[in-house]
Amino acid sequence: MLLLLLVFAGPGRSQDLQFEEWVRFSESGEGRALTSWVRCVAGELLGEEACRRPMVVRTPPFYGRFGIFVTIVKGRSVRGCYGAFDHRSDDFETVLKEYITGALRNDRRHSPLDVGELDDVRIVITIADRRFPVRDLQSLDISRFGVTLTSAEGNTVVYVPAEIMAASYLDSVVKALRPVQMGAFRAITID
Repeated sequence: MLLLLLVFAGPGRSQDLQFEEWVRFSESGEGRALTSWVRCVAGELLGEEACRRPMVVRTPPFYGRFGIFVTIVKGRSVRGCYGAFDHRSDDFETVLKEYITGALRNDRRHSPLDVGELDDVRIVITIADRRFPVRDLQSLDISRFGVTLTSAEGNTVVYVPAEIMAASYLDSVVKALRPVQMGAFRAITID
């Protein structure tokens, strides 16, 4: 009986149900509590007083299923974005702290954030579904989908919705990179 259920549901349906769990989480008080905790951790990493709040939020499953990205936005400019589709740990708090640090200090495309700027930024957490190939990026709703662009050299660049301020920005990136492969992924934005 269990075997029949697994065949009927299939891996795609299971992934959709798990994605919907993250959608509900993002719209809940738990999602808001998570972003508050992320801001506290970011402040500590930038030299403010220690963040003594433990992460008490129970998140849906992610490991092996979804990418996680942290994006720091100041006004209409991205100041850092860091994350991955596959993670070094299955502990959400550990992964999130690594990506917060990366977004604050290790995104080579942007200068590191200063502690005095923290009050003026939005910190966005993106939960990313698995990638799928696309031919036309113009057909995507860039508020709900992220993009991957792979160059001829094999380098892949990821853009989450919080980084894509306008379709024209994405067009300019495509023209500059001239990717040989383009992909997209469903994205949930928590901020």
